Parts: sequence; structure tokens; C-alpha cells
Amino acid sequence: MPSGSYFCRLRLDGKSIPITEPTYDKCQAKAIAIKQGLIQGRTGASVTLRQAIDDYISSRYNVLSPSTIRGYRTIQRSRMTTVMDKPIGNVRSWQRAVDDEARIYAPKTVVNTWGLVRTVLAEYDIAPKVRLPQRIPAEPKYLTPDQIPKFVENISKTKYVLPALLALNSLRLSEIKALTWDDVGDDFITVSGAVVPDEHNKQTFKRQNKTVGSSRRVPILIPELRQALKEKRDTEPLMPCDEALLRKQINKVCKAIGAAEVSVHGLRHSFASLAYHLSIPSRITMEIGGWSNEQTVMRIYTHIAQSDIDRYTAGFREFFER
Repeated sequence: MPSGSYFCRLRLDGKSIPITEPTYDKCQAKAIAIKQGLIQGRTGASVTLRQAIDDYISSRYNVLSPSTIRGYRTIQRSRMTTVMDKPIGNVRSWQRAVDDEARIYAPKTVVNTWGLVRTVLAEYDIAPKVRLPQRIPAEPKYLTPDQIPKFVENISKTKYVLPALLALNSLRLSEIKALTWDDVGDDFITVSGAVVPDEHNKQTFKRQNKTVGSSRRVPILIPELRQALKEKRDTEPLMPCDEALLRKQINKVCKAIGAAEVSVHGLRHSFASLAYHLSIPSRITMEIGGWSNEQTVMRIYTHIAQSDIDRYTAGFREFFER
């Protein structure tokens, strides 16, 4: 593991027993001793939820993304406090623990927390059934087709033009933070890798993007973006500020043009919504934006602009009037 310790998971009599030791030899020796019945290994009756999450992260440290580990550590540190330090085999009511969380946190947070806890418990063959609060998806914010030109005009007058228009050109914030000028060509931007915060809130580069399709060549679609890239090439950073300031400035421009404050990721939403408005095939939208499947685009990112609704409504009315 990154800490220098060694980890293995032993299956014995249908039970999962994690082992962590400072050296390879000690780790192996302990596994053998447990299997031969010389010592007792940690099981659900003895390991706490906090320790179980530690073991889960340790066994997958090389495959989990830094941001995922950071999220798991947040849950371990701040959620499920009534049971976090109890042996998982001794918890009488996981439903009560979930209900306690639901009184404090939003349904989305509770669902995400339980997703990790349920997976960790499965490592010890514990599979409680609980009722989760109904998760109501937040209405995504995005710029409408008639607002996009106004936004482009106004943001182009600021020093935040590059990251803002890169987001409107479909890039995720983590992808923008990982870009270098070597990734920028005359007509395309090569997206490969991402910069995300790790468990210590340190910005860390990871080679793997969010999905397999995320590594891609993105055509430069916005004239103002092309011009800004040409003017600022090799003289200014592609990300000239931290993400909090960028979010603030984007929302400031949105407010000035009478649009919803969409933040950075909302500009990516706006790209997908504009693609729908222009009747771009969803497969092309997926390729440019790096979405993994059509269902994701249709369910999360594709929002019908009000002008489109009006146009289709008028078509229905015209049909019935005839």
C-alpha cells in the first residue's frame, strides 16, 4: 500500500478477514496463523465500521481515484457517527443508523453514505435491508440557447475566458485543470487525465479520466475560444485562478445577462442542451463531451429549452386545429 504496509484479505469458513501488517512476511505469517487456527482474525464481530472502511480503502487504493477516496474519508470522518466505532457484527439496527443520518443530511448524502457502508458490510457477509429516503434529483442549471451568445460575449472580456469557454465547449473542470498548452492544437484539444483533490485536499493528477470515453479529441467549436487560445498561447495559464474564483466570476456574468447562475459544470450542461436544441445526434454529443452512454446524456444532461417546448406545443396545436 502507499503507506508501505502490506494488506491481504483471507476467506475462511465463508467469512472475510482483512489483514494489515508493516511487512510482507508478517502479513503472510498472520494469514497462515489465522488459517491454522492459531490466532483469531478480525471478523464482523470484532472490527468496527471505521476499521472496515479503512480495510476497504486499503485493499483498493491503487484502483480508486483520489477524489473517490476523499469522498470515502469524508463519510468515515463525519457520517454514521452513532455506529462508526461499533463492531459491525454488533449493530442491532442499521435502519436506525440510516434514519439518524436522514434527520441531519439531505437524501442524496444519505444514499451515497449507505452505498459505501453497504459495500463495506458485504465484505463481511453482512447484508442488512434498509429503507432509504427518496432522492429527488436537483434541477440542473444551464444556459438557454438565446443566453449562450450573451454569455460568450461578456465572459470573453474577462481573464476567465479560457476555462469558462472550455467548459462551454464540453470539458469537465477536472479536465480543464489538467490541460497544458501541449494539449491544444489548431482545431482540437486533446483531453487525457484529470486533476482532482485527494483525501488530504491536495490537487492530484490522475491519468484515468472519469469514464473510458473521457479521453478524447475535442473540436474547438466556439470562435471566441479559438481566438483566445491563439492570443494567450504559451503566455497565460489555461486555468488562471482557483475554481472557487472561477465559479464566482462565471455566476457574476450569468447574473449580469439575466441567466441562472450555472457555475462551471452548468456550462457543460449548457453544451449538451445546445446540442439537443441543434438536433445534434446524441452519439456525436457523447463523443465530444466524453459521456459514457446515451442514457446518461438523455437523463442528466439533455434539457429541452423553453423555446423548443413552445415550438413543439405550437406544432401540436396546429395539427389539432387543422
